[in-house]
Amino acid sequence: MIYKPFFAAIRHYGFFWIVLLALILFNLFFYTGIVRGKKKEVTELQKKYMETRRKITALQGDNEIMKRYIKAKKALHYFRMSLPKEDEQNKIVNDLKQIMEKNGFYGIKIALEPREIVPLLLLKYTIKIDIKGDYSQLKKLLAGIQNSPELYCIEKLAFENRPGGDGKVKMEIIIATYFRGSMKMQLQPLAR
Repeated sequence: MIYKPFFAAIRHYGFFWIVLLALILFNLFFYTGIVRGKKKEVTELQKKYMETRRKITALQGDNEIMKRYIKAKKALHYFRMSLPKEDEQNKIVNDLKQIMEKNGFYGIKIALEPREIVPLLLLKYTIKIDIKGDYSQLKKLLAGIQNSPELYCIEKLAFENRPGGDGKVKMEIIIATYFRGSMKMQLQPLAR
């Protein structure tokens, strides 16, 4: 028979064939059991990732309220960083005095009245000034305040000119300026 040498070779190398068969079976088991399971797990994780990313993108991209909030937060941050620190008060007072003296108003006392704006970590100082002068002189003073590189907000502006008086106009002006506060403001109240 022609198959007899073939079977004799298989029997002679029996150990080799058993090991080869075991390796093939192990490989099949490994592929079907472990690799397929991991492929399914990877596919599920990719689906979860894509779903989570879509939700986050939807929240960030489509939510106009969130966009406006983030934009306002950034604008407030940049505004705060552009303000001088609280220890620069003397510079502000000197700047105002220079503007006033440049327009002919000498010896006017400038007192800063503090007020905290804690949620924004800002310090607001108001300055009240009552002065008399010619209308053109007062107009130049207001232009000087407006054109100053410092941040001044005119909160109140009132003129009074009495007929038959000395020809001078009385001006009452309340100016506010802001300083950058620190985190300490949240812990301790402003000394008054």
